[in-house]
Amino acid sequence: MEDTPNIEKVLKALEQVRTGDKTNGTKKIRIIGDRLEKAAVDCIAKGLTQFTDIRSLEVVLCKLSPGALEILFSNLHLFSLVLLQLVKVGLNDESMKQLAAGILKCAEARKRVAPDSSNESYKGCNLRKLDCTFNALSSVEDLFAVFHSPFGDYVALECILLARNNLDDSACYYIAEALTKTSARRTIRQLDLQHNENITNAGLQYLICAIPGSELLSLAIGKNKITAEGIAALCECLPRTKLEHVTLQACAIDDDTVELLVQAFSRMATPIKFLDLHGNLITDRGGCCLAAYVKNNIYITSLNLRNNLSLTDVTGLAMYEAIKTHRSIKKVELEENGEIDPYFLTEIANKTAALHTRQAKVFTALCAVKL
Repeated sequence: MEDTPNIEKVLKALEQVRTGDKTNGTKKIRIIGDRLEKAAVDCIAKGLTQFTDIRSLEVVLCKLSPGALEILFSNLHLFSLVLLQLVKVGLNDESMKQLAAGILKCAEARKRVAPDSSNESYKGCNLRKLDCTFNALSSVEDLFAVFHSPFGDYVALECILLARNNLDDSACYYIAEALTKTSARRTIRQLDLQHNENITNAGLQYLICAIPGSELLSLAIGKNKITAEGIAALCECLPRTKLEHVTLQACAIDDDTVELLVQAFSRMATPIKFLDLHGNLITDRGGCCLAAYVKNNIYITSLNLRNNLSLTDVTGLAMYEAIKTHRSIKKVELEENGEIDPYFLTEIANKTAALHTRQAKVFTALCAVKL
C-alpha cells in the first residue's frame, strides 16, 4: 500500500490538475475525492494554500477533516477565488462558522486594498459563487451574518447554493434578515434551498417579505414541506420581484395554483426565463394554461413539467402549438407523464433543438460581423 502523499507530492499533483482558461487566464483546480484516503485529502487542503492565483476551486466527495477545513478557510483571503464549490465534503455548522470568518477576512482585505467596493481591479478574494450542496448544515446564521458586519458592503457573494442540507425555517429567517441589508439586497442574485425537508410555508413567508426590492434573479425552493398554499402566497409578491429563474419542484402545485402563478408572472416587470414545476399535481387545465403563457412570453427559454403524472396529449398538443413559432424556447420537458404520446415528446424535442441550433448560428454570425 502506498504511503500517504507528502506536501511535495501533493503540490506537484495540484500543479498538474490546475488548468487555465486561455481567454482570460482564469486558474481552476477541481478535486474529485471519492476514492482518496482521508489523510491524503487533508494533505491536499494544506497544499492548496500554495496556489493563491486560482480563481475556481471545486472540491467534491472529499471528507475533509475539521483541521483541513480550518486551514482552507483561514487562508481564504489569500486566494483570488471567485467560485468555491464544496459538495459532499462534510461541512457542518462549526465549519460554516470558520467559512463565514474566512469570508469576513476576504471582505476586510477587500475594503483595505480597494476602498471602492466596485473596483474590479482588486486581485484578492472576490468570492461570488458559494456552493455548499449536499452537506450536513442545519444553520446558516453565521454565513448570512457577514452581511451585517462592518465589512458587509465588501462581501461579493452573488450565488449561494445550499441544496440537500438539513436546513429549516430558521435558515429562511436569517436569509430574509440579510436581505434587509443594502449590501445583501444589491449583491445576492441566486439562492438554492431545494431538498431541505424541514423548510415549510412559514420559512417561505420570511423570504416573501424580503425578496421584493432585492436584486434576486433566481430562486429554487422545492422538494420540502412547502405546499400550494405557500406558493399562492408567493404569487402575491412575485410582481414586485426581479425573479427570472423559478424552481418550485414537488410543492403540491395544482391547476388553481398554476393559474395564480401565470397571472403573477404576467404582471412582472421582468419576464420569467426559466420555470421548473417538476413533480407537482398539474393536469391538462394547468398544462394548457402554461402553454398559453409560453406562447405569449417570447423570453422564456426553459419549462420543466416532468412527473406531473396527470398530463395527457391535450397538454402535449397545446405545448407543441405554443413553441412552433417561438423565438427563444430551448427546452420543454414533459417526460414521466404517462399519458402523453411519445410523438409529442419527440416533436417538441426536435423543435426546441432546431431553434437552439438556429440561435447558435445567428450568434456565431453576429460575432463574425463584430470581428
